[in-house]
Amino acid sequence: MSVKEFDTTRFGRLSLPEEAVIHFPIALLGLDNRHDYCLLEHDNMSGFYWLQSLQDPAVALIVTDPFRHIPDYEVEIPDSQVELLRAKDPSDLTLYTTISVAADHGRVCTNLLGPLAINHEERVGTQIVQHGSNYTCRHTLAMRQPVEKV
Repeated sequence: MSVKEFDTTRFGRLSLPEEAVIHFPIALLGLDNRHDYCLLEHDNMSGFYWLQSLQDPAVALIVTDPFRHIPDYEVEIPDSQVELLRAKDPSDLTLYTTISVAADHGRVCTNLLGPLAINHEERVGTQIVQHGSNYTCRHTLAMRQPVEKV
């Protein structure tokens, strides 16, 4: 088993088995030339993960299982992307959405318009832009409580 070592801004130097690398043949929107990532659990049972770039130590996106927060969320996956993901069945895929915190209002949001689909068995992923959807790229999950200054 081959081990890949890489540096990260948030987690320091990491070593992981080559099998943990997820390749995105098409770069995520806004992250050109970054095709290899790994998923790191944020903490036990939180449902949040870090999608850490192996090519850029500073790029780590917080992602979550959208169905945990929006049970009736629906995603259309075009045949071309099913083929790219080498999925034989929809159950081969795990969907994630990216998380952001709006600085101005403290809203914790998720991007329902650009979910990520990963075939963990094949170690390949892609972003699936939802065209003509009623979803937004800033769906509110929670509001952060303001911190009182003492």
